[in-house]
Amino acid sequence: MTRRNRSTVAAMLAAVALTGFTATPSAAAVQPSPPLVRIMPLGDSITAGEGSSDGAGYRGPLWDLMAHQTRYVPDFVGSGSFGAVGDPDNEGHRGWTIGAVRNEIRGWQAAADPDVVLLHLGINDLKWYGAAPATAAGELDALVSDIYRNQPGVTVIVQGLLTDTPGLEAQTVEFNAAVSRQQLSRRAAGERFVYVSSPRLDVDTELPDKLHPSDAGYRKMAAVYSEAIEHVVTDGWAARTPPPRAGTEAGGTGRLRWADFDGDGRTDRLQIADSGEVRARLNRIDGWQDIGRVATGVTTDHSRVRFADFDGDGRADYLVVMPGGAVTSTSIRGVTSRGRTAGATSARWRGAPRPTTSGSASPTGTATGVPTTSRLPTAEPSAST
Repeated sequence: MTRRNRSTVAAMLAAVALTGFTATPSAAAVQPSPPLVRIMPLGDSITAGEGSSDGAGYRGPLWDLMAHQTRYVPDFVGSGSFGAVGDPDNEGHRGWTIGAVRNEIRGWQAAADPDVVLLHLGINDLKWYGAAPATAAGELDALVSDIYRNQPGVTVIVQGLLTDTPGLEAQTVEFNAAVSRQQLSRRAAGERFVYVSSPRLDVDTELPDKLHPSDAGYRKMAAVYSEAIEHVVTDGWAARTPPPRAGTEAGGTGRLRWADFDGDGRTDRLQIADSGEVRARLNRIDGWQDIGRVATGVTTDHSRVRFADFDGDGRADYLVVMPGGAVTSTSIRGVTSRGRTAGATSARWRGAPRPTTSGSASPTGTATGVPTTSRLPTAEPSAST
């Protein structure tokens, strides 16, 4: 949010507050304040707004649509700030490929801290570098994985490529189909991922330069994103979760949880099976380390399981909330520098290895790290999007 846009957001909050004052005192007392939702528009020159009269592309009409609702307060975020729009912040980069964005996304996320990422990217890979649709879709999948590794719990909304792009009709359809299939596996893993189809455009009037939409085309893209954002707000996916303290989880009562399992200050991924078994992936500096099963299961009701630092050692412990309210705790003491177990209080809960800066094997599993993905060229041709 730029300085000049703070007044815009303040005005929107004030408008919502004034709406509350018209209600009865009892109703006004319980009406919650609308949450601030930080939204990062991420992509190439279509996100930047090439071809639009206001230089903002879909961001202009999307901002107008969001400004007329009172359920949340939008805040566009990003390192760029351009276009005649209520909040011009964005990450639209003219001519960039998926690989180029991957090289920078970690720093952008760290600086902007988005709740929602609006992703539209890949046409340059197909048009200027002749990438196979499946290859480009795989690269986009890797980018999305990077986004979740950088910020577990963030929501990613991918809008498919424009299938009316002349000369790329078949390629964009194939690319979109591959990306849309990723939604099922990501949802199953507990990730907040949404794929939405791009709108159909009339080439002559809504895609006049055969690559970038006109104002009318951008309005259609904005409507698609607006509806998707409404859904994620309704589902609670745009709500900001307070960062967990060391060893304490985030993730509610679902099967996927996030907690500092090994005490290195980074949030690790814990997956609870129907049997109560827990498998862990450690968040290492150089990628994820899969250490496999760390608990055999204390209960078959995963909604009763909690992870918190019960004994003060900075590591998540396995807690079970019983029907009567009693809590049982299974603590770990970790692994010593010599690889010996240092007194775990239960055989069911096995300690994590000490943090390392390489993907070495652990006593409880094999390090896998993050799979490498071949990158497409990142040069920017002058005619690209």
